[in-house]
Amino acid sequence: MCGRYVTRTEDALGQEFRLLRVRWPQMSSYNIAPTRQVPVVRCTAEGREGLMMRWGLVPHWTRGKPAKFPLFNTRLETAASGAMTRDAWRRGQRCILPALGFYEWQQQASQRQPFYIHRRDEAFLALAGLWDRSVGEEGVEILSCTILTREAGVLVGEIHNTKHRQPVMLTPDAIDTWLEGAQAEALAATALYPDELLEAWPVSRRVNTATHDDAGLVERLSA
Repeated sequence: MCGRYVTRTEDALGQEFRLLRVRWPQMSSYNIAPTRQVPVVRCTAEGREGLMMRWGLVPHWTRGKPAKFPLFNTRLETAASGAMTRDAWRRGQRCILPALGFYEWQQQASQRQPFYIHRRDEAFLALAGLWDRSVGEEGVEILSCTILTREAGVLVGEIHNTKHRQPVMLTPDAIDTWLEGAQAEALAATALYPDELLEAWPVSRRVNTATHDDAGLVERLSA
């Protein structure tokens, strides 16, 4: 599962995802937590755009009222049938959350050790998600998103050793299909991300506190 991750916006990000329009500010965070505004890539009738959304899905039928417990992760296996996500799935409201890496926790005896997981080449990961638009009674619009998860590969499974889940990470050649393909094609694009492209190491437990947000969080923990 993915409950914290690292991201930033930059000109190269727009180029990498071939964005026609960018509506996000320059920002960076080493400890993104649910309910925060995060950069998201989605398709529109005019083309791809990058914009900010609330991390934690607020379905259209809630009339702008976020749930008590934000739906920041959604199981890929139930995305098409779950009450909170089935409309977004049916409408093809698929998106990508660009991430430089994410954190998972390993159960070690009586304590949990956080690990930072990222691409070996330090390029952006494309985390597959769904988005929705909900409008409150006073006309206030909430754009929100959720990250899809699937069964973990060996590397993440050994770290996330209680639930054995990981975010759906798209390979570069699967991005177009996820954003623009038919449902069956998009589902096929969510194949397990190759372990050999990833790297992980233990980091400080400071990441457990969402208000901690600095580059030191992703540094390898000294032995």
